[in-house]
Amino acid sequence: MDTNAATASSTLRIEQFPADTEGGIPSSRFQGWFDAVDAGFHESSPDAAHLAEYAKGYAADNRVLWGVYDDEPRPGVWSPDIPVATYATMVNSMNVGGGRLLDAHQITAVTVRPTHRRRGLLRRLITSDLEQAARSGLGIAALTASEATIYGRFGFGAATFTREVEVDVQERFGLRTPPAGTVEMADPASLQQLGPEIFARFHASTPGSVARQYAYAKRVSGRWGHDKPEPDKSIRAAVHYDSSGTPQGYVSYRFAGWSKEPYTMKVVDLVAATGESYRELWRYLGSIDLVQRISWSLAPVEDPLPWALQDGRGYAAKSAEDVLWLRILDPVHAFQARHYDGEGRLALEIVDPLGLAAGRFLLEAAGGKARVHPLAPDDAVDLSVDVDVLGSLYLGGVRAGTLAAAGRLPGATEDAIGKLERIFTTRAQPYCITHF
Repeated sequence: MDTNAATASSTLRIEQFPADTEGGIPSSRFQGWFDAVDAGFHESSPDAAHLAEYAKGYAADNRVLWGVYDDEPRPGVWSPDIPVATYATMVNSMNVGGGRLLDAHQITAVTVRPTHRRRGLLRRLITSDLEQAARSGLGIAALTASEATIYGRFGFGAATFTREVEVDVQERFGLRTPPAGTVEMADPASLQQLGPEIFARFHASTPGSVARQYAYAKRVSGRWGHDKPEPDKSIRAAVHYDSSGTPQGYVSYRFAGWSKEPYTMKVVDLVAATGESYRELWRYLGSIDLVQRISWSLAPVEDPLPWALQDGRGYAAKSAEDVLWLRILDPVHAFQARHYDGEGRLALEIVDPLGLAAGRFLLEAAGGKARVHPLAPDDAVDLSVDVDVLGSLYLGGVRAGTLAAAGRLPGATEDAIGKLERIFTTRAQPYCITHF
């Protein structure tokens, strides 16, 4: 779809299109769009065979691509077929607790060429897109942010978090629990089919999880490397089977090399559908010879591993990182889709500079569900909440009291903050291990 419109310059135009191919070969506009994304993220340009693989994956994800093109003729500049700004979207399910899955509008591949910054291009793209998503009936938008300072002004709030951890697996390593089931080394290629099956069970039981795009099964199985879609022969894999022989978890990993000391094994992906499987995969990792450390960048904030270790001091959290950022598009849809561990009744005003979620609403939560009713503009409310703050609260990953202490709920009374916290707090921290 061509969405030509006036921008900061009459020579700029916006196009929206699929990841199209011509006889199995990526179209020239897909090639130009991909070149712009690679430049924006400082990646080398792929060759034709790799580009065809990426186009196949993007088509499988049903991605919608956006490009901003500058048609002004200038000698020596990069081809006008390569956009000066890029943007892409797709829709995947998000676990919102209680086994409920909600379709989330996902945003990715956001770039603006340095020569075209400060012209409002990102604002135009993201505003137009969020308006389209809201009109289509989607209740929430999501992204994983490369830069944390950009997306708050568009109504997104950080909602899930992970930790990078290092585990000492020398003589101090050991688990308190007896072994359960079996763990076997696996042909990494088997994870192309088995990995999504196990992830589906993890996804169904893990609040905050987002369904995965096409490339994940390729990368965790070693069919694609991290940097290019060709085999990564450094990948190793193991699968945990429960006592009935059902595969319940897997780990994909690689050695960091003999030049790195202490000798370290890096986890590429670790997915466990049960707590037992999680422990047993770590037991396996801790038994690998000639390795002194296990490194993983996506451990849960509330990680049971240090409590399972005989010596919890062998577990070190090196850093924390936000993963999933959420933006409410339709409060009624989003609130009624979510599972609630808490109960209560709250009248709130949502402040939204883009106007998509703005309004006053009565939220009544009981029995794990909620009813939401729009209120009149002059109806009294318990408190006002900025839409980005609501994105952080939505899955229960951040407590209302914490946000109030940070000054993010100005004017809210202690009673209103307590109501908000009782309704939105969850028993389990939301956890997302999928980047997009």
